[in-house]
Amino acid sequence: MQTRFVFAWLLIGVSLATWACDACGCSAGGVGFGYIPFQQRHIVGIHYQNNTFETVHPALFNDETDQVSLDKFNTLSIWGRYYISDKWFVSGVLPFKKNSITKNNIITRVIGLSDAQVQAYYNVVNQGNNMSDKQLNWFIGGQVYLATGKQDNKTQTTLPNLQLGTGAWGVGGLSTFSMRLYNLGFSSELTSRFNTVNSNNYRYGNEVLSNNLFFYRIKRKSVTIIPQLGLFSFNRSRDFLDAQQKTVNILSGVSQLNGVVGTSFYMANVGIRLYYHLPLSYVISNGYTKPNRTINIQLLHLLK
Repeated sequence: MQTRFVFAWLLIGVSLATWACDACGCSAGGVGFGYIPFQQRHIVGIHYQNNTFETVHPALFNDETDQVSLDKFNTLSIWGRYYISDKWFVSGVLPFKKNSITKNNIITRVIGLSDAQVQAYYNVVNQGNNMSDKQLNWFIGGQVYLATGKQDNKTQTTLPNLQLGTGAWGVGGLSTFSMRLYNLGFSSELTSRFNTVNSNNYRYGNEVLSNNLFFYRIKRKSVTIIPQLGLFSFNRSRDFLDAQQKTVNILSGVSQLNGVVGTSFYMANVGIRLYYHLPLSYVISNGYTKPNRTINIQLLHLLK
């Protein structure tokens, strides 16, 4: 049974002082994991993601000039999946973050555990296998985001984007589809996240993520190489500064489309996966934030 799964390890936020965001980080961003050509295999692995942004901070007074900050988001995650039956598997992500904002040569950073994720998938369609000429798979499921990422007391009100987690629970839906005809294939992932209110009465915006990739499978004896090319989109509604009063943070929100190029290498029970995201169009934090590239590196071990 072929499958892939989506882990969205996005930490996105804005504020009147600083409003860059960890967009398309595959929420923990953001990011789909592409085609995994193995069925009924448990998987454990680690995933590293690096996002960078530039944010313009408008001057508060006429005699001041705008300032620009460099915002870096690094995530190292332990993740895996486990088949509990032919139709069901569960998966999870435990992300650790190192986020920093550099402004006026002053670096503000936080390091620690982010929001952990638990998912469950059901196999709706399963036709063919890794050895057949044709293959079609469709999984649907749900996920829960745990409030394991703590808010930093010194920066939680001025830098909500810098936080390790949302400080609140969240839920979402998942869909993973893939089809292959001989060596040419297509995969599509869709995931959503609905956030609740944290202890500061701040609610991060809801998210919808889509990852669509064409791939070509190259098999050489014990080695499989899978180049991939496609598009990644991420949309996030605006945050609420005061969820009770429904006060909208007008400097929040994300709409972004990325081009994606990637390659996966498999040998025996080990896989290495590399993905590069290049922004094609975007409106982030009301236009004040410019995304740079996103890099994903994944190591996985296939179990029986």
